[in-house]
Amino acid sequence: MGHNIRAGKTNSCGCLQKERASAAVKKHGMSQGRDTTGLYLIWKNMRQRCLNPKNKRYADYGGRGIKMCDRWVESFQNFVDDMSPRPSMNHSIDRTDNDGNYCKENCQWAIDITQSRNRRVSVRVAFHGNKHIKGLCEEIGADYYRAYDLIIRRNIPVNIAVGMMKGSKVTPD
Repeated sequence: MGHNIRAGKTNSCGCLQKERASAAVKKHGMSQGRDTTGLYLIWKNMRQRCLNPKNKRYADYGGRGIKMCDRWVESFQNFVDDMSPRPSMNHSIDRTDNDGNYCKENCQWAIDITQSRNRRVSVRVAFHGNKHIKGLCEEIGADYYRAYDLIIRRNIPVNIAVGMMKGSKVTPD
């Protein structure tokens, strides 16, 4: 091999071919363990949930009509251009409208507490806007379990339950 290189019959021992092949498949340079931000894995998993009927989460996403915008399906780089930078490794992709698609207009970076409040099973109440019951409790300084008991289990109207938790009368929206 070294003789062929010295004689000018070849340009490389084989390393050059490996580098060229690797570069051809790694357009963005963020796959195969090179992505320190986690963006590539997030994008890849989004695609799988929305587009692959064999994915275990497909029923909750693609199966119920959640799509990934054509721009993001077309290119990981488009996703990076629209959503980068990721604020921290504690942030994950979140759809502001839980029934909406994955697209720049409907996605944000969120921490777990924000994500948990944006699930289909989350309990929302109409009180000075539509908010998650935990957010209401934080706002008024009330215990979540007491609020849930009054509003959900006992079916007490939100404005009355809030008054009971605060010990004062509160006006409805």
